[in-house]
Amino acid sequence: MTEYIGPILLAIVILGILVILGCLIHAAIVRNKDIRVLRIPQTLSPEDEKHASDLLELLSIKTTSYEDDEAYHTFREKMKVMFPLIHQYMKRERVNNNVVFTYQTEKQSKKILFVTHMDTSFGTEEKYMDHHEVYGPGAFDSKALLYATLRAVEEMLVDQSKLKTNITIIVTVDDETTKNGNEAIVNKFLKQGQFFNLVIEEGIGIIDPTFLELQSHFALLGIGVTGEVGIRYKVQKTQKSKEKLEAFAMEIDNAPIFKSQVDHNAQRILSHFAKDMPFHNRFLFLNIWLFRGFVKKIINADQTEFSKLLKTTFTTSSIQENENQYYVDAVFQLATHDNTSKVVRALSPFVEKYDIDYEIISIKESSKQTSEKMKGYKDVQKAVEGIYKELYVAPYIITKISDRRYLNRVSDCVIRFSPLYYPYEALQDAANGNEHIMKKSLTYGIEVYKKIIKSYEGE
Repeated sequence: MTEYIGPILLAIVILGILVILGCLIHAAIVRNKDIRVLRIPQTLSPEDEKHASDLLELLSIKTTSYEDDEAYHTFREKMKVMFPLIHQYMKRERVNNNVVFTYQTEKQSKKILFVTHMDTSFGTEEKYMDHHEVYGPGAFDSKALLYATLRAVEEMLVDQSKLKTNITIIVTVDDETTKNGNEAIVNKFLKQGQFFNLVIEEGIGIIDPTFLELQSHFALLGIGVTGEVGIRYKVQKTQKSKEKLEAFAMEIDNAPIFKSQVDHNAQRILSHFAKDMPFHNRFLFLNIWLFRGFVKKIINADQTEFSKLLKTTFTTSSIQENENQYYVDAVFQLATHDNTSKVVRALSPFVEKYDIDYEIISIKESSKQTSEKMKGYKDVQKAVEGIYKELYVAPYIITKISDRRYLNRVSDCVIRFSPLYYPYEALQDAANGNEHIMKKSLTYGIEVYKKIIKSYEGE
């Protein structure tokens, strides 16, 4: 028997060498042929300046999320002046405090739905613009996107007088309060029997190569949203139980409860980016089946949005109280491989240790994923590539806007994407309360929307 050990070990070594060689060849062949880097022109046209000036006017109106607020009324009146043809040719309906604009062609044609919202302007930052950018609360979230959507339709009405595509635009104002706007509007669509061939709602957008050591710019088309679970951990109201709950909350905040996992969905998404990575990372990511552990370490260390695809994250509230109880609310943003039961099981050792009660207060299931083979996906991809040119387009599963799954009820093709480009610096600044957008980005975003609409003309 011992005489076979040597040949067996040799065969294993040779097989291992062949596997590694195959992986190396795979990584050398499967790659993007060219590096695509966005170079936004510095020269601005009168059109660019007009868009920037319009946006600054909207930013200067300090809106809130309440319909009866004077500033909101001022904003609505400004929109009537800024987008007169939309108000003339599109039917306008109120759903609670939210607005739905609808354009119906004379004959039956396919339907596009654009979903936008308007956040409350809490910021005190000055609203202004310099030679290349517009600054102020709403330049990132979300008056810039609202403006680009409406301006695209307005310009098409100016050019054509009549649209050749059925278009509906949702503008919600309760995204920071009740968050019921989208659901109420979708329920209205369902009662009316409305079904859309393409839905575009806010999601992820264009990213710089800084993510995962990419070499090119990417436009990420959100094809789905992961799940979210809210759980309330509670104890009866005594001083001792409050201390117990505090200890529980502190421990789960610091414990490594959830593990990274590269499932089929995450692997499919990551494979699109692997082709653009430097060789050493491309070698690992294209052969995840063999180097899964290394890939997980790279992504977790990177701490970008990609890491949330692999590992469930959560936030906990401070200790709250009612008449009879102290409680802590935890919101779990699920990775692609997790669900509610897995979260409950993962926390059960801590619940038992501290003798804590809990109740599930919300469950938002992951959305249906849009196929990359659908016409709507391909049309958005072509529009983005046609306007921005120097970038790649890839599908993505979003982990951040998990309160928005309602649109899948009225469409099989929901794309969560913003065509406005925010460089990495602008994203960082927005996170710190300093919102700004390039003037040229507004024009690019408007042109993307117009190109999408034109792709449905006459259908």
